Amino acid sequence: MLFLADAYIMCRSVEISRPHAYTSNFTDVSLDFSNVDARHDYKSAWEDKVSYWPKLRCGGILAGDDYDTQDELIGRGGSSGGYVFNCDGTKDKTRRATKGAINDFAAMHNRQLTITYREKMFDSFMMRK
Repeated sequence: MLFLADAYIMCRSVEISRPHAYTSNFTDVSLDFSNVDARHDYKSAWEDKVSYWPKLRCGGILAGDDYDTQDELIGRGGSSGGYVFNCDGTKDKTRRATKGAINDFAAMHNRQLTITYREKMFDSFMMRK
């Protein structure tokens, strides 16, 4: 399935580190693929998904990496530095981080996630609109 994602990337895609600064550059329903790899706290990950979901065409793919909770990341020898505090400065007491935001977003839109478990150290995800 990754070869299909590669084909989408060549058509129209966006991969940026500060996604909210660029959402206005894309009209709604204009992207085939969006891989948002940016902030890793729950609130930021949620905002990233909300910002780019309308930009995807029907059948487009929303993807990202770091599909982890704080505890999973630490368990693999990583640092939870970017996961502990939300973008508004509040502490993420749930410790669900990006994984929690992605799961909640997929459930809200009734979408199935495809997870690439143990891809190096961090898991990745994809979901079709």
